[in-house]
Amino acid sequence: MAADAAPEGLDGIRTWLEAFSERLLRPYLTSLNTRRFSREHKVVNDLIWQTVSISPFETVFLDSPIVQRLRRIRQLGVVHWVYPNAVHSRFEHSIGALHQVSQLCRAINSDEELVPESFRKLLRLTALCHDLGHGVMSHVSENALRNRQDVRRLERQFARQFGEENANLSEIAAYYMIGSPAFGELLKAAQEITGEHDLPDHALEKMQRCVVGQVISDELPLIHELISGPFDADKLDYLPRDAHICGVPVVTDIPRLTEKVKGIRIREDELPPRVAQKVQGGKVSYLMMGIALSGGRTLDELILGRTLLFDKIYRHHKVRAVEAMVASILLQTAEILSPIPALAGYCLVDEELLDLSEERLRTLAGRDLTQREAGLVRVAADIAGRLGQRNLFARCFSFSKTMPLDPYSADAAQRTGLERLQREAANYVERAKCQGSRKSGQS
Repeated sequence: MAADAAPEGLDGIRTWLEAFSERLLRPYLTSLNTRRFSREHKVVNDLIWQTVSISPFETVFLDSPIVQRLRRIRQLGVVHWVYPNAVHSRFEHSIGALHQVSQLCRAINSDEELVPESFRKLLRLTALCHDLGHGVMSHVSENALRNRQDVRRLERQFARQFGEENANLSEIAAYYMIGSPAFGELLKAAQEITGEHDLPDHALEKMQRCVVGQVISDELPLIHELISGPFDADKLDYLPRDAHICGVPVVTDIPRLTEKVKGIRIREDELPPRVAQKVQGGKVSYLMMGIALSGGRTLDELILGRTLLFDKIYRHHKVRAVEAMVASILLQTAEILSPIPALAGYCLVDEELLDLSEERLRTLAGRDLTQREAGLVRVAADIAGRLGQRNLFARCFSFSKTMPLDPYSADAAQRTGLERLQREAANYVERAKCQGSRKSGQS
């Protein structure tokens, strides 16, 4: 599709992602009639949770190219430049999230079946597919592309259309991929192959809503938070997984925290206001979930552990430097990679981004590059070469939005000086001029 023929806005995103899902799934869908699937559960030996059981129905999805693609996208993006062992992928994290949502449902159902079997199966499948929308190097490409005005407009448009303020690009992409016709065919095929029809009505729509954090059931108004919530299956897997693989001590006892998740049925007039306004009402009772008081300390550990991981791993200054380099590569080439630059992250997998060349980009674009584009490619290739040699950007300045107990916080001159320093630090053209002037003076 030529760049000037690409649909605009969310329609363009949906059209492109539906075509992307079709390309990934069509050969697999065609081969399903000849493939043989075991009637027994698949047992996966997981580094963190030891044994994870996957049903024949889930295996049809697990083996599909749309999920297998996640093997080639690293969970932590560029962290392996600093922590060499951190090469795990979104694929094994997705299996871990499936396991964790099953553990959460088991804990809620410990005394009585509060979460029906059909919803448990839906949540397991959603956990397996919740990261389908991640692009090259996971959040690195997503955060880089958010610097583009068109991406921010898309997020605002999605928020207005669907009433979801916090959905990011990867969640929007997963929303449309799960809702694509090809994914719908995959669901029907999996049901026919395995005879598994015990899912709630409008299952795909409920999966989509879970991914972007929206209510999927009046009677179970918080059940979507097991996928996208304050202590969801995603966090309960990635926190211990990332810490263990990076060699950072874990302070959170995840199995104990899971056991402390409880459910209770309450009347409509007992619903918290924020929950009551999201349900239609009229039900006999509603399921509310939370952490037992005896698990409060473990929840504190989870929050502390997450803070430590951000400090030690996710926001390590060298990790941020590599992220800036990868972001530069992607921003230089986004308009070449895709007729919709916001989706450039889905045109490559991790290793391909570091091996870009003018010839490769010409092939991806399906045309010759302009002189301007060729210049951008040379810049991107230079940065990729530096990454290959681990010749990383260095941190020159570091600013904190707030400094606790800062004695100069109310000093007008101090504030003015810091604001000027930030402006000048961000203006690389003026910095280069000043650096040139200093060198001339020294000579």
